Amino acid sequence: MTMASSSSHHPPITPERQINRLHSEIDTDSPVWDNIDCTPSTKSTMRKLKRKVSDLSDGEVPTKTAPWLDYRYAVVKNQLSLREAQLQALSESAAEALSDGKPKLEWQELVKKDLQGLEAEMMILMSNKKIIEGDMNDTVVSPDQLANAYVLELRSLLEATSSGKKGYLGPKQPRLDGKLFVERVDEYLGTGYKAPVTEDGLKWCNVLGYWLAPSSVTCAHIIPLSWDTKELAYLFGSDEPPLTSPRNGLSLQTKIEEAFDNNWIVIVPDGT
Repeated sequence: MTMASSSSHHPPITPERQINRLHSEIDTDSPVWDNIDCTPSTKSTMRKLKRKVSDLSDGEVPTKTAPWLDYRYAVVKNQLSLREAQLQALSESAAEALSDGKPKLEWQELVKKDLQGLEAEMMILMSNKKIIEGDMNDTVVSPDQLANAYVLELRSLLEATSSGKKGYLGPKQPRLDGKLFVERVDEYLGTGYKAPVTEDGLKWCNVLGYWLAPSSVTCAHIIPLSWDTKELAYLFGSDEPPLTSPRNGLSLQTKIEEAFDNNWIVIVPDGT
C-alpha cells in the first residue's frame, strides 16, 4: 500500500505565540541595567552584548529556512551571553533592590528563568537542526511563516524531551498526552477540518486520501512510543528521537490503523 506525500495537506501556519514567549524575555532596554552598581567591566560587557542583540533584531532577517535557523542561533547565543552578564552584574551589586524598586532576588530569578529557556532552545537547535529544517521546509510556503513554524517545531521538540533526564537544561515539560498529540498531528498534517458555518468536523485519512467522519479516523504513531530508545536516534538524524513529535504521526481510518499497529500492513511513502 502506498501513502501519498503528506506535504500537500499542510494547513497555513497560524501563530499561537511569539518566539519570545517560549521563555520569559527580559527587557534588555530596561534602565535598571544602566543603573546597576556592578563593575565597569561587567557593565561594558552588557552594553556590547545589548548592541549585538539589537543589531540582530533590527537587521535583515533571512527568508530561507537554513539561513533563518542560523540567524536564530546567533540571536539565542548572544541573548545567552547577555543573560549571563546580567546575572554577573546582579551578583556584584550590593543593593537589595534595583532602580525600578524590584528586589534584586526577584530580578535574579527572572534572569535565571529566561536563561534556562534560552539554554533549552539552544540545546534543541544544536541537536535537532536537521529535523527542524526539514519540517519547516515541509510546512512553510512563504517567508512570513518561518517564525511561526519554528515556534511549533521547537515546542514539539521540547515536549518530546524527557523532563526528568539528567542534564536537561530547559524548564520542566509534561509528556505529550494522547489528545494533544492528535491535535498536533492534525495541525502538522492538515488532517482536521471544521466547516466554517456548522463547524461539523471531518478527519483526513493519509492512506485512503479522503475526508471521513472523525469517529472513523484515529491517530497512529509511525514509530511506537515503547521504542523510545537511544538506538532509534539515527532514524531521525538527531541525538534524541522525537517520538511524541507530530512528525511521528499519521491520521488513519480505524481499521487501517489497527492493521498498521499489528504489523499486518506496511505503509511506504511514494516520494512525490
